[in-house]
Amino acid sequence: MFKFNLVVTFWVILVPLYKMSTKCAFHTKEDLVWFCHPCEKLICEKCRKEHSSHFVEETDSLLKGLSSRLPSIIEQGVAMIQDFRRRLELIDTQTDTVEQELSKVKGQLESRYSIIQAKLKAHHEILCRDLDEFIEKAKDRGHHEKKIILDKINILENIRDQCLSEETNDVLKAVQTENACKRLAEDVKGYAKPANEPPFKVPEVKFNVTEDEIEKDVNALYGSLSLDSGLYQNKEASNLSKKKPSSTNVKVVTRPAFPAIPVRKGQKVSGIIQTSSNDVIVGYSTAKVIHYYDRNGKKQKTKELSFYVQNMTSTSSGLILASENKGSRILKIDGDRTEVFFNASPYTTHGILCSNQDGTVSVCCQSDKEGLVYLITSEGKLRTIIAQSYEGQTLFLKPHRIAENPGSRALFVTDPGLKTLTAIDKHHNCLFKYHGGPESSNFIPIDVAFCHFNNTILVSNWKCNSVHHIGENGHFRSLVVCQKDNILYPTVMLVDCLKQLWVSHKEKITVLKCSFK
Repeated sequence: MFKFNLVVTFWVILVPLYKMSTKCAFHTKEDLVWFCHPCEKLICEKCRKEHSSHFVEETDSLLKGLSSRLPSIIEQGVAMIQDFRRRLELIDTQTDTVEQELSKVKGQLESRYSIIQAKLKAHHEILCRDLDEFIEKAKDRGHHEKKIILDKINILENIRDQCLSEETNDVLKAVQTENACKRLAEDVKGYAKPANEPPFKVPEVKFNVTEDEIEKDVNALYGSLSLDSGLYQNKEASNLSKKKPSSTNVKVVTRPAFPAIPVRKGQKVSGIIQTSSNDVIVGYSTAKVIHYYDRNGKKQKTKELSFYVQNMTSTSSGLILASENKGSRILKIDGDRTEVFFNASPYTTHGILCSNQDGTVSVCCQSDKEGLVYLITSEGKLRTIIAQSYEGQTLFLKPHRIAENPGSRALFVTDPGLKTLTAIDKHHNCLFKYHGGPESSNFIPIDVAFCHFNNTILVSNWKCNSVHHIGENGHFRSLVVCQKDNILYPTVMLVDCLKQLWVSHKEKITVLKCSFK
């Protein structure tokens, strides 16, 4: 009955929108008949010319789609309320368990304390205070998570109540409602089943001396607390690690696949890609040519261009898309023809990636003031602008190169300005920021590549002449390339169909066979 009423209510709300006649604020005689997705606003026919490079939809068509999708989305949102309430109960249970276990630990301290009370009274009070603070931190963490969940429940209940009791003529609000419910649905899907134990390690007291050795150091005699609990671990990274366990001691064995490919002096490699026909193409930021190689490193041919290449990607149909060095254009190379695919002015274009899933083209864009990522349709229309996370966090300063996990649709963006690798999910939430692991003090990330065969990530560190191997949750695993490999200033990378790693560095391209053990 509820489902029937919900569907009818949405139909009653949305159908009148087909006949609405809201006028444009800039062209008062024009109706608002288009919705611009990247700008998230209604526009008229005349305004559409100013949005010619953006992805727009007719409001009638958009509303018809929303009327069919929103009822089920809202219904899913309402069903999520019980899942969130279950998580609230779990937090209380886990906090109580921690408090009970810590009470046992305090009992151990009291027994020990009775033997050497006079000498260790001050030390005892410090440890008890640390334990109490740990309990309070656990409770504070629980209160914080409960507040987040209650806020999500309130959002869903408000959406439900508003949609069942009010009428609206606001298509923008309908789009935002759909997006909000999708994000919350993704949150529930990514939530792991509750465990029997608390999600962090309970502190332990370690006794290192016997009771008659009272002249020993106080810490060694009375014990010290281990509070490395992971209480404040990154939530998104934690969820990722639960989905797929991964070793943090993975060693990557490399050896040259064949002699290094020389690069002419003065030519700077800016892009290495592999096409659907397995050709490897190399582009340059200082030469208007691209070179074709087979996967064994043998040069096949050279093609002249009319522009310098900043970065390249290939489409499923075999076309090449290239960003223009120090320019704003994305150009499409089809045989001997070159045409403009998209213009990102006033931004300069950098890393570019075409998704194998739906043909969406992701482009890293920079200006003097900000950095962002454009998502462009396969027809060359701007669909989405990624600059901030859903929570309002600025994601980029100087986004440079980009890679994708085709399974989860997560994007990985190097940012030499922030000296980080930033991972974002398909809803633009920040999954993690990688700051260089053991080389964090000298980390300048340039390129990034995703290894689909084991769901790991490779990042080139220009400053330390290294390539980092990290897990999909952002944890450092190992160095694939380090100083002793004599690969100086690594920049552009490619992991080809043979699991070979192509790395451009000072006046050469080295190709390594990689064995993940």
